[in-house]
Amino acid sequence: MLHMRHNMHIHTFRSGCGQPEMVISDIVDRAIECGLEVIGLADHVNLGSEREISFLHEDRRDVERLQPRLKVLVGTEVTMLSTERPAITTEQAEGLDFVMIAANHYHLTDIVQQPPELSAEAIAEHGLAMLEGAIESGMADIIAHPLVLTKVGWFTPDDIMKLLTRERLAPVLRKAGERGTAMELNPRLVDRHAEFYATFIPACKEHGVRFALGSDAHSLDVIPYADDGVYHGAGPDDLAALGVEEGDLIDPAGWPRR
Repeated sequence: MLHMRHNMHIHTFRSGCGQPEMVISDIVDRAIECGLEVIGLADHVNLGSEREISFLHEDRRDVERLQPRLKVLVGTEVTMLSTERPAITTEQAEGLDFVMIAANHYHLTDIVQQPPELSAEAIAEHGLAMLEGAIESGMADIIAHPLVLTKVGWFTPDDIMKLLTRERLAPVLRKAGERGTAMELNPRLVDRHAEFYATFIPACKEHGVRFALGSDAHSLDVIPYADDGVYHGAGPDDLAALGVEEGDLIDPAGWPRR
């Protein structure tokens, strides 16, 4: 049985997409209620602005004041702006517990580099290049929703993701394994894009890439992994069926602060 003890992808109200209810005290209460042991706060940094960075410091102060009964890590979800540039610097990341990079925020068309053409092949190739750039930046502890290529062009995500064969993934995942960059698994996305993850998960394991669990919660009801809103203590059958084992998961409880 796969025990899912952490959720590394939770947004507070300080993310523009986070619901007003996402105050840290209530997030902590919900996480404890559903049996989690470690959670990661991952508010957005899309521009690297002073305002965004100040929000991360406010998250830290809230956690320190609260002194919660479970481990709360303060990190960020950073947008990859181009194949070579994340929206945060090493200096800005100082004091954070982790950096999660999203290499697929193509919906931010005014700030994120777009594929050179809107063909499925060009989008898949650019998505791989964005992922590779995030890994090579040396900033990414975790890649958020890797290669889920939505909101770009008129193709369905599966039209694009089916082009990402095990052979094409191998060079990029090899780098992730060497650098210790984990790939996020969101059980709902695994269920939605089962054919892609049937390729992606074994390819990650082949190259020693570990997995971080996250639900990308913007509201309290998305903090648990189970669709019925009750955390049952074990991962959904699809993760276990795809070969994810306890030893494949990161153990964020002891991560050092940057």
